[in-house]
Amino acid sequence: MTGDRPGPGPALAPDVVEQGGRDPWPWRRVLALAATLLTLVGTVAVAEQALRRREASAVSTCVAEANAAIDRARGPADAMAIHTRPTLVQVSEPGTRRSLYSLVAARARGKAELLRASATGCTRVEVGWLHDDLRRRRDGCLSILEAQAERLTQVAADGQAAFGPEPPRRCG
Repeated sequence: MTGDRPGPGPALAPDVVEQGGRDPWPWRRVLALAATLLTLVGTVAVAEQALRRREASAVSTCVAEANAAIDRARGPADAMAIHTRPTLVQVSEPGTRRSLYSLVAARARGKAELLRASATGCTRVEVGWLHDDLRRRRDGCLSILEAQAERLTQVAADGQAAFGPEPPRRCG
């Protein structure tokens, strides 16, 4: 051949020609990829379960503390309302009724702050976006705390409110 055209080049080794440039064991790569993906999924699942356990524990603590705060805050006014109810049923004189209502109101004064402090603690409980049930539980408890604080504020202003309708009392 003349100088301007290249020749056929060196002969290829027989094993390269037979393999055609492909990996003789493609299933090894698939297996390695599958093992990597399974490890990743397993790690994420374990981490998510641990996070959920921590969040569930924090929400349960929030609920328990909120229920205890409701009992502490409402206890004195509820006890006074129970004590004065029989007299209120029998007495029709406005001055006496006002006095009895004021006894109940006095027991409710300042108690709403206990509930607001408990609500502040529950607000600090962070719940991940995947755990809607825990977030709903925490938020429901916050709503109950706020409703109970509002009720105690009303009772403190007018003891007669202690004998009216009540919001839900327990966080669940």
